[in-house]
Amino acid sequence: MRHTGPRAGLSSGPGAQDENRENPLAKQASTKVEPALPIAISATHARALSAHFKTVEEYLRVVESWLDGYEGVFYGSRAELSAPQRARIRTLITEIITGLQRTKSDLALEPLEGSSLGIIRAYLSELWVSLVETRGRYLRGYGEVPPELAAYLDRRVDELESRVNEIRRLTEEAAAAGAGKAEGEGSAPSGRGPR
Repeated sequence: MRHTGPRAGLSSGPGAQDENRENPLAKQASTKVEPALPIAISATHARALSAHFKTVEEYLRVVESWLDGYEGVFYGSRAELSAPQRARIRTLITEIITGLQRTKSDLALEPLEGSSLGIIRAYLSELWVSLVETRGRYLRGYGEVPPELAAYLDRRVDELESRVNEIRRLTEEAAAAGAGKAEGEGSAPSGRGPR
């Protein structure tokens, strides 16, 4: 006869029955038994998994890029981890990336392909706004700007902005050329990454 209720287990209280049941996932994790591959995965699950794993990979790449610190012109960060800690983190990141690659292969997940031009153009737009807001007339909200400082900043910003505009022009040309190729070759994606 099977007993139910709080007296059935060794302990009582909320969740006591759950605690006393055998947990197959915990057992599996402790014995390192390889889980069976699913026979099929839905398209919506595949997209969701790819999106989540993409975020994991992106964040790992950012973590990796900051391990040694960074010294820029207007921002930076010193390396705060010891060399052995950084080496271990790099090893762990490599293992995680390898695990992501295995999962992608095992589940036949497709990578989420974005437009590098789209990303570049978005960053250039944000960059342009920040650059323009360093002109003298935009600094008035922080107090009266001396005319010499305004003239100096406007001159420097003009020089920098001309180079940013050149980058924007090149990306626009590439986008237009890519759109022309897509129209001429059909709109089906190649499924290949960068070469």
